[in-house]
Amino acid sequence: MDIKELITIPSPWDRINLVSKYTFSFVWRLFIQAYKKDLEFGDLYRCSKSDETACVRNKLEKNWNNELIANKTNKKKPSLTMALFKTFAPEFLPWLLLSTFQEVIIKVSLPLMLGYVVRYFQGDPQIGRQWAVWSAVGIVLASIVDRLFINHIAFCNTLRIGMRMRVATSALIYRKSMKLSRSSLGKTTVGQIVNILSNDVNRFDEFSYYPHAIVVAPLQSALILYLLWGQLGWPCLAGMAMLILFVPFLLLVGSLFRLIRQKTSVLTDRRIRVMNEMIAGMRVIKMYTWEKPFALLVSDIRKSEVKRIRNSNFLKGVNLSICFLLPRIVVYPCLLLYVLMINNGRLTADVVFVTVSYVNSMRVMIGKGLPHLFAATNELVVVIRRIEEFLSLDDIKHIDNNNSDGVTDGLNSGCNVDEKGVFIDNMTARWSYDVTEPTLKDISICVKPGQLLAIIGSVGSGKSSVLMSVLNEMILSSGDSLRVTGRLSYAPQESWAFIASVRDNILFGQPYDEHRYRRVVEVCALDRDLKLFPYGDRTLVGEKGVLLSGGQKARINLARALYREADIYLLDDPLSAVDAHVAKHIFQKCIVDYLKDKARILVTHQIQYLRKAHKILVLEEGRCVALGSYDELRESGIDLMSYQQTTTPDNHTNLVSTGPPPLPMNSSMMFTPLLVSSTISDGGSDIRSHDVVDDDIVSINESTTASLDNPQIKAENKIVGSLDSTIYWDYIKAGAGPMLMSTTVLMVLLSQTLYQGSDYWLSYWTNNNETNDNNQNEYIYVYTGMIVGLCVTSLLATVSFYMMCMRASIILYKRIFSTLLRAPIHVFESSPAGRILNRFAKDTGIIDEQLPTAAFDFIINLSLMIGNLVLNATVNWLLVFPAIILLVLVYMCRYFYIRAARDIKRMEGLSRSPIYSHVSNTLAGLTSIRSLDGQRMFERQYECHQNDNTATYFMFLCTSRALGVLLEGVFLIYIAAIVAFVMSATDESDTMSGGNAGLLLSSSLMLTGTAQHAVRCSTDLESYMTAVERVLEYTHIDPEADLESPADRKPAIDWPQSGSIEFVDMSLQYVESTEPVLKGLTLSFSGGEKIGVVGRTGAGKSSIIAAMFRLTEPNGQILIDGIDICRIGLHELRRQISIIPQDPVLFTGSVRKNLDPFDEHPNDELWAVLDEVQLRDVISKLPGTLDGHITEGGSNFSVGQRQLVCLARAILRDNKILVLDEATANVDHQTDALIQRTIRHRFRNCTVLTIAHRLNTIIDSDKVLVLDAGQVVEYGAPHKLLEESPDGLFAQLVSQTGKHMASRLRQTAKHYYSHKFDVQFDKIESENNISI
Repeated sequence: MDIKELITIPSPWDRINLVSKYTFSFVWRLFIQAYKKDLEFGDLYRCSKSDETACVRNKLEKNWNNELIANKTNKKKPSLTMALFKTFAPEFLPWLLLSTFQEVIIKVSLPLMLGYVVRYFQGDPQIGRQWAVWSAVGIVLASIVDRLFINHIAFCNTLRIGMRMRVATSALIYRKSMKLSRSSLGKTTVGQIVNILSNDVNRFDEFSYYPHAIVVAPLQSALILYLLWGQLGWPCLAGMAMLILFVPFLLLVGSLFRLIRQKTSVLTDRRIRVMNEMIAGMRVIKMYTWEKPFALLVSDIRKSEVKRIRNSNFLKGVNLSICFLLPRIVVYPCLLLYVLMINNGRLTADVVFVTVSYVNSMRVMIGKGLPHLFAATNELVVVIRRIEEFLSLDDIKHIDNNNSDGVTDGLNSGCNVDEKGVFIDNMTARWSYDVTEPTLKDISICVKPGQLLAIIGSVGSGKSSVLMSVLNEMILSSGDSLRVTGRLSYAPQESWAFIASVRDNILFGQPYDEHRYRRVVEVCALDRDLKLFPYGDRTLVGEKGVLLSGGQKARINLARALYREADIYLLDDPLSAVDAHVAKHIFQKCIVDYLKDKARILVTHQIQYLRKAHKILVLEEGRCVALGSYDELRESGIDLMSYQQTTTPDNHTNLVSTGPPPLPMNSSMMFTPLLVSSTISDGGSDIRSHDVVDDDIVSINESTTASLDNPQIKAENKIVGSLDSTIYWDYIKAGAGPMLMSTTVLMVLLSQTLYQGSDYWLSYWTNNNETNDNNQNEYIYVYTGMIVGLCVTSLLATVSFYMMCMRASIILYKRIFSTLLRAPIHVFESSPAGRILNRFAKDTGIIDEQLPTAAFDFIINLSLMIGNLVLNATVNWLLVFPAIILLVLVYMCRYFYIRAARDIKRMEGLSRSPIYSHVSNTLAGLTSIRSLDGQRMFERQYECHQNDNTATYFMFLCTSRALGVLLEGVFLIYIAAIVAFVMSATDESDTMSGGNAGLLLSSSLMLTGTAQHAVRCSTDLESYMTAVERVLEYTHIDPEADLESPADRKPAIDWPQSGSIEFVDMSLQYVESTEPVLKGLTLSFSGGEKIGVVGRTGAGKSSIIAAMFRLTEPNGQILIDGIDICRIGLHELRRQISIIPQDPVLFTGSVRKNLDPFDEHPNDELWAVLDEVQLRDVISKLPGTLDGHITEGGSNFSVGQRQLVCLARAILRDNKILVLDEATANVDHQTDALIQRTIRHRFRNCTVLTIAHRLNTIIDSDKVLVLDAGQVVEYGAPHKLLEESPDGLFAQLVSQTGKHMASRLRQTAKHYYSHKFDVQFDKIESENNISI
């Protein structure tokens, strides 16, 4: 398998010098390139070697394994926290020390030097001009060291370590998911795993913002308390008391965050799990008109989730408000007590502005860092516990192939323990420890090289479970003997494929051997398919095999198993999805001849092949009924014919073993809308149409040979250019009405005015004190009023803003969900599930939780920046000019940066979708991957996807830090200008008071942090707004037609009465297809007729279903009881047509909701229907019976049982029209007979339309519709078509089934025609008359 990363340019981080690292100048190339064109993945740098997924995962895994070992030896619970600490704490340490030096030494020294300058301008005789000048120079130099040489490199590296923690944990989760036992898989879901990987692990990134705050905050507080004591005396204790009271509040908020996160995670798991099932089963949802119950289900989960998220966001808003208010809240009591108690009511500039600067220096660590750390840590604790629970689930146990347990009885007698093969003695097995009744009981078999063991039995008898036990997917009872010696290979019952070429799906990571490959393709009857595929074996297979028919998927799965050179081959009913002559070819050429020297175990129900099996194992309810050769079983009285369909020994359907516990994926296969034709084949292959190519899956440049040889999966759409202002406006409109908007803006403006006004008032107060103004009470009252007003307006601004954001989040989610629910089916079948799920997982998480905080943080810092500039300008109007220059330079830097950042953030979002798709696809094919030793290949593919995402994330970090360095340079020039302006004042000029000097310098020092942070917040905000952009992109999908029609076009309540169907010049063309697949169909079906639809590959059989359900809108007319279906609502149409699909789909939830989601039928009706389909006993044994739980994908039911549930749905709907899309292809003969009998009884007066892949299912129909290339070529009674058109297409299709089968089909058609029309034929071979 060709595994490639999207990003290929080697990372410069591993080789550049310190200057480039400290200035991040190596990313300037991206700024320049983005200015010229939109960036692509190929323009970015790969992640550093030390950041690669394998590297960081292996480090963490080593320490986690040590925890597991300690658990076994010391009975100590393994701690992921300790493993993370041992792995990453040493990496944090140097940056922790550097940040401590920055916060405790550098930042605290700035107010100290500012005090000397202010005292100089106050006329303090102890401070000379030279000392003041050196202090001013020290302010500039300390700012340079702080902002340029420490801040960005330290911040980038701590975030980088957080990224490594996230990547390592995610990779460990993925590796663990491939080791889980089946019982463990039943305890988790795809939704939970995707939620952990998309949302939960982001808490590592959030934690890494301020991990040093827990060390720095106490040290910084203690040092500043000491310095303030010298400045203020004991009144500084009042301010410190406020900080001390702040700590328990933080602990309370942190514990609330933890509780909220616990509840939110569970709800998000459920929502994503439901969304995943909906996306996979959307075709069924639309045909059943189940949009409303699913919308209500998601709505209920979403309401509960949003309630918790709203509480969490309000707490985050309170934290940000406290960060904003903390300097004022701490300074206020200090200055008030100082004025009233210490300095005889007088306030001096040096006291005020040195105190303010000291407190401002604590603002980031104590006001922001500590609350953020407490909140992030408490949320991270919840996340780590969830991950620990997942990592502690039981692994699949590895088989010791060298086990020498003795086996001597029955078939095992004479076995050599060193011989290759499968040796089972008296085995009892179950799927889970929670299951009391074992699935298999007392099974004993021995299969040696050259032997073929066939396993037969009815639905739920345990056939597949035998294979699963050999694969070690089941739990064996103690003392049982299972010995597997040699390499295993496995072909699953439910076919599985991954996104790659047909060749890669067959090779499965094995080296390409042309001779072996061609031989395997030949014996699997794939050679003709490959010739007809548009690009041969380079043709791409979509997610879960969406470009393949059922038969092709089955044969590719078989070819994959055969290409692997093994000693033992486990084949789980590989013949059920193919035509009779293809099945015969595969059995003889592949199973009998090609594998003649291998040990083979074949699950089948095709009795005609049992003669060539060396041994036959007959199972019933998990027990061995009989074991022996064909002749031995016949002699012992075993009725093998009871395991065969009543129609013909050549017929074949699927026998299904007892269902395993829940797999975390819906196992149903999706269809691509452009390739939906059925699979009766010409000359032995069941090929789908390739006259049309799905452009949503394959992107071809026909002008180049290379691209023809290597078609590529079409990438997800990447929006280019600047973020449209309408995105912001749509977000604001979604969240705020005029009242809320006005309130939010007003409160923000008032709070900022009061914030800056309080500083100005202090300057005014101290300046007046220098002129001996003794009216101190007035100053105190005004200052107190400002502080109180600031607190009130700030909290009101927080509440109103977060209300606006949460309303926007709720409305946007409703819009995308409702749009997706109404989207045409081709949207789901042309896009990988992970691509759609990304919008509902990661993007929704950003809009819910990260965007509001980033936006509010930006508003606060922007208002602080503007406020500081205005405040400085009020001191001297000349300072307006450097402020304007500063703003122009800031805008230029941002403009230079934003294009690159926007493109990189978009690519970061795009690089997530393949991760989720890969995880989902891996879990869907987990058994196949493990049985073929494909774990390492899939891990490498995951690592490639994760490395691409890591590269984009780290590039975003580096570009934002590069912007920070540029901005720091601009702001440092501004600070130098302010310092020069202040120091240019002379004693003689008397133009600079101490209050003004303190105000200018303290506000300028604060400006460096706030302004740079404001610009970075603006870019972060725009980056997060790309999530809104991606969500809004899906809201612009054109919907299907209206669900309900206007009153004047509504059909009668009892419509349709007869169920007659008429096609009038009806054509159908799929989206992006160049040619119609149905062309000018004009014919009619009388009410109550049974119609079979047949045709070669690409004839358009299944397209009739798409047209009748209007999954794709047809041209022309389709009349049902005289009403044009295109003129009525979709629900009014679809509610009146029942369908039993080929791939039965069940959804997680109760049995009741899977049968009757609208609660329209009482319990007795549900039980009556279940009794009719022979599921009453199965449902009665479930805990809760009708309210019993159906697991994800319906995997606690066998395939046959799932099909019976679909039959029960059809009976409950009791419609006049029933469509069967090869509904019996995946069931055994008994289930097939039950379905056919029920259809003839319950739907005897209904119009039944059967899309046939096998002719025996429609040979007794009233009429057969034969299609070819989308046109009607024959239409009439089967017998009449065979007699009157012996060279017609229908006759050809019958002849292709083989001489024996064709004879039986002709006799059945003749018998049915004779019975229906009372026609007497000269000779009817009654022994061949078969009632279907």
